[in-house]
Amino acid sequence: MITAKSWAAHPRLAADLGLSPGDDVVHLQRVLLADGERVGLESSYLPKRRFPELLGEFDPSGSFYAFLREKLGVRFGEAKERIETVLARRC
Repeated sequence: MITAKSWAAHPRLAADLGLSPGDDVVHLQRVLLADGERVGLESSYLPKRRFPELLGEFDPSGSFYAFLREKLGVRFGEAKERIETVLARRC
């Protein structure tokens, strides 16, 4: 887990999430691994009013989607994803 915080949504993010500007959102940013290797960086934005317990209860060593499904009872129907690619570099 790189980022786990709550903040007020700016107008574009609020529109993407069907919220009003200034509504609180939770932002999670995680490194995705495959066979122990870093393969991606995922940023998730969720309405805080729908998931108020997220920051206090989510264990970043586990599956985010399993947590939503099993602990919060979220049933997945559809999702909007935006994918951006960047060149990898060694740190």
